Amino acid sequence: MRFGEFLRLRRHALANELQLFYGYLALDDREALRERLEKLADRLALEKRLQEILGDRVFFLFLEWECRLPGIRVRYDVQGNDLRSVLSSERVNFLHRWLRLIERALAAFGENVEVTVSMHSGALSTHGKGRLPRNESSLAFELVFRPQERLCESEQNVWEILEKKGKTLLWEHPGHPHRAFFSRVSKGGYAVRFLWNE
Repeated sequence: MRFGEFLRLRRHALANELQLFYGYLALDDREALRERLEKLADRLALEKRLQEILGDRVFFLFLEWECRLPGIRVRYDVQGNDLRSVLSSERVNFLHRWLRLIERALAAFGENVEVTVSMHSGALSTHGKGRLPRNESSLAFELVFRPQERLCESEQNVWEILEKKGKTLLWEHPGHPHRAFFSRVSKGGYAVRFLWNE
């Protein structure tokens, strides 16, 4: 996505937010307006924190990726103070390619999907798998996506995309992780976990 297209989509999203604010004002619904403003303030605080932790390049990579996923809710769980030192150019390029692949997989589900992106230095502890010793250059990345309802045919399409395209990218790309885990999760969703340790 070109930078100009990205700005256009962000401007469109902001215009939609403003329309909601004007609607609440017209209805004199102060409580709904307050809740919406708090939600926007929380989102801006999250974006500021993500940019500080991930650096400009990776932060923009995720924002641009979100713009390509209209209607899909993305939640972030990024831990640590500064992950820039473990995000080498090869790893960032690998993540960029994988996000495009995940984008294709998500298209099989449509818009009713929740996505959680987790990233931190050290090992992922949520599922007890793939623990690596913490050192200053280790990195753990996890992406979990769950549809809001079971869609059996879509599940098969997603699995085929991850299996056929993902494994090739996984081992041929110079920034590939040292360990990778693919698993199905509840409600027909999937989890992708990558671990780097050097």
